[in-house]
Amino acid sequence: MTIRPTLAAAAVLCVLVPAQALAQPAASRALRVVSAGPSGELLQEQDNEVRVVFSEPMIALGRVPPRTRPAFFSVTPAVPGTYRWSGTTILIFTPAKPFSKATKYDVTVAAGATAASGRKLAEPYTFTFTPPRVKLLQTNWYRPGGRFDAAPIVMFHFSQPVK
Repeated sequence: MTIRPTLAAAAVLCVLVPAQALAQPAASRALRVVSAGPSGELLQEQDNEVRVVFSEPMIALGRVPPRTRPAFFSVTPAVPGTYRWSGTTILIFTPAKPFSKATKYDVTVAAGATAASGRKLAEPYTFTFTPPRVKLLQTNWYRPGGRFDAAPIVMFHFSQPVK
């Protein structure tokens, strides 16, 4: 006798929980950018690609989009490179040449980017990064031949090649 009320309560919960999930505001179901990078000032070894992770699949599994460069993605200043999908939710941009040092790059995922489900990104998502700036790491000096009257030679060691 106590089994039937328990089953009825379980059935009601099974119906109400999905209905409650469907009643969520449309904004919570909208396409989002979950994470993107790099951001801020980069370390030397981090400056080889840009990644954007979406909240849901952007392409069908096993299908490569006909257009290699997604229309919703842009980097300023413009940089030639290749685009690829890692799974269905991660877009990766790899520049043809390493990013220019000490240059600020702005990346934008435009509003209206459309997921495979048809959901759209409500507002643009932007982030900024700067490849490493030149930093003076060390200075050394010596006098040729160890002589006190010789002109000193000063050596500067930087974090990257400098002309």
